[in-house]
Amino acid sequence: MEIRIENIYVPTQFRGHTVKVKVTAAKNGRAQVCAPLGHSLICVCVCVYVTVCSSMRITSHVNNLRVLRNCTVIEGYLAIILIENAKPGDFDAVSFPHLREIGSYLLLYRIYGLRTLARLFPNLAVIRGQLLFFNYALVGHLLHF
Repeated sequence: MEIRIENIYVPTQFRGHTVKVKVTAAKNGRAQVCAPLGHSLICVCVCVYVTVCSSMRITSHVNNLRVLRNCTVIEGYLAIILIENAKPGDFDAVSFPHLREIGSYLLLYRIYGLRTLARLFPNLAVIRGQLLFFNYALVGHLLHF
């Protein structure tokens, strides 16, 4: 299986300068990337590690979301459902910055206290929709703030 990560900015030290290089296509392992530095072009080798997780159904409590902690890619769906005892502040300290891609769909159903997905999944870039939930790749229903 080949996992591709696209459009990741990696801060890199080069001759005392911090340069953000853009990894445009990397497999799990090493990738060579290049970036301009002044009038020069530098190339560096970066290591990209991807943690692939299978489909997940998370229920009942905000703490159960911790199973997402190291996932970079979810092959399949992510269903977060029936978290009915949460308060608005319960999601404030919960974030999964490693998650970048979901292969099928993201389902959010009967969740209390979740005000934004931007803080929960700040780097989620792609929901591929390989398998849809009633013809949709992103579904939110009965969300209570």
